[in-house]
Amino acid sequence: MIFGPDGNLYGTTTFGGLYDAGVVFKRQPPSSACKTANCPWRETVLYSFTGQSDGAVPEGDLVFDQAGNIYGTTFAGGEGNCVPLFFGCGAVYQLTPAQGSWKLTVIHTFTGLSDGGAPAGCVILDQAGNLYGTTYVGGSFSQGVAFEVTPHESGWTENILHDFAGGSDGANPQGGLILDSSGNLYGVTVFGGSLSYGSAFELQATDGGFSYRILYTFGPEAESPVAGLTLDGAGNLYGTANSGGTGSVGAVFELTPSGGSWKYTSLHDFSYSTGGYPEGTVIFDAQGNLYSTTPYGGSGQDGVVFQITP
Repeated sequence: MIFGPDGNLYGTTTFGGLYDAGVVFKRQPPSSACKTANCPWRETVLYSFTGQSDGAVPEGDLVFDQAGNIYGTTFAGGEGNCVPLFFGCGAVYQLTPAQGSWKLTVIHTFTGLSDGGAPAGCVILDQAGNLYGTTYVGGSFSQGVAFEVTPHESGWTENILHDFAGGSDGANPQGGLILDSSGNLYGVTVFGGSLSYGSAFELQATDGGFSYRILYTFGPEAESPVAGLTLDGAGNLYGTANSGGTGSVGAVFELTPSGGSWKYTSLHDFSYSTGGYPEGTVIFDAQGNLYSTTPYGGSGQDGVVFQITP
């Protein structure tokens, strides 16, 4: 979930809602201070996906623009047939507040062909109002794409920034992209790379668009990074690997620029007793501590919330 400009929490569910295709929701804190330990926030469903042209199975974070509109992606719905069990190849959508309710507009419907398909991660927004993201499949080589969706007076246009070939450049990006202050984009792929364990990449902003380059090729030390990256103020990248590491159940890592290349440092290798198979992005607090979760492992074997201190 994310905080909106009004201080409320906004998020999505992958299923449920009127058509069991997921919802976008808002949670508001109580109007007065809580006097008991159990003090729930009030939930409002902003939109229920139908699983048709509007999409289904929303995944990834939401993002607000300065006008208060919400943007996100759905993993399925729309056109094509990209992944088992779901119809459609997903969409990018905009939710606009309108007279006390919210209106959904589909910005782009993926076909699973050259435009990509099944966006599993979030979209991000630059200062010009352009949206950026990745798709897990589709593209010329069926290994996913990095894309930009640009607003125009007549609508929105998709541009392919990189078409993953499944070789040394990586395959199947799932965690979306992040943006630095210079307009460069960073992400990871779950598979591909020279060792087939995934890769970290940069889309460097140029006068004519973006230039793709590999920052790091993952190996047994950190396999299959599912979640997106996090950037600190010094330009270092942080993330989680879904498997690999000394315990073979995942790791938390730092990538540091060093002499034209990038250095890998393990911040923690999970051992299942400390957690396993992390899928979430790491976040920082003001003191530089890292936080995230794992869906498995821990004393109860049902996952952990962890902190890594510098």
